[in-house]
Amino acid sequence: MSYFTGAGGTHQVIAKFPHGSVAITSGSDLVSHFTLSNTSSGSPKEKVFCRVCGTPLWTAPASAQGQFLLIRTSLLDGGSNLTPEAEIFVKSRPAWQHAVDGAVQWEGMRR
Repeated sequence: MSYFTGAGGTHQVIAKFPHGSVAITSGSDLVSHFTLSNTSSGSPKEKVFCRVCGTPLWTAPASAQGQFLLIRTSLLDGGSNLTPEAEIFVKSRPAWQHAVDGAVQWEGMRR
């Protein structure tokens, strides 16, 4: 499985938050979970999404041991104002996609 398959596209814009620090303000009864076990890191990750519309909400990597969630910034109030600090899996970046100015570049998963 390629990074793109697990990510659902060529990139994701996510923010890292401590587990339990973010709340769903409406529709919590519509949340479903799926564990993806075939990952590039070799460690499973839980994908959380809306079971009605399929919108991805966050990912909880098992390697994080419950410490943090990776949340789609498009779901956050003010998320479009956040500037990327790092890019991961840049070795798989399509030729047409350029690096984010000033962002740290990681060839694979940040360790």
